[in-house]
Amino acid sequence: MRLACSVTDFPDAPLDRAAEIASSAGFPAIELFLTWGEGLAGGMQSNPASHVRRTLGKHDLVLSGLNGSNLSAIDDAGAQAQLETLSSEIAYASELGLTSLNVKGGDRNQPMGRFKELLAEACKRLPEGFDLNLGNHCGNRVENPEDLTEILDGAPKCVRVLLDSGHFLSANVDPVYVAQE
Repeated sequence: MRLACSVTDFPDAPLDRAAEIASSAGFPAIELFLTWGEGLAGGMQSNPASHVRRTLGKHDLVLSGLNGSNLSAIDDAGAQAQLETLSSEIAYASELGLTSLNVKGGDRNQPMGRFKELLAEACKRLPEGFDLNLGNHCGNRVENPEDLTEILDGAPKCVRVLLDSGHFLSANVDPVYVAQE
């Protein structure tokens, strides 16, 4: 089994320090965020992809995944701005050698129809062979199995599911049940 370390355990660490921590703990891979904390995430997009690759290589790590912005817009202007941001995040993920980007929804008040529209439009902007990994989160538009069922019904093929057991537990959802379903 190969495990990846998430930087959520040390959000204020600069990239080099986060990689050092993950590597010294024996992890072969690390998951990064574009919008998390002040340290690592604050500098992620200002770090050229070549620098990220070199830093991870220096610590003998591979990048397991990249978490982008939440698809949280509720009006047309916000949706356009968010899709432009997402396009730049997709380009950055591609520069890092990834073929997917992790995304989540907005808060529970976000209309499901709006979220599904954003997800479909985001998929239209993906390069060939690129996927969006849809993650769940407690208090998020994608919180429970019913949300996933509704979202995945008719979703583009580029949408994959990223099950976060910790967030399911926080939402009082049995992650084993979700995985089996």
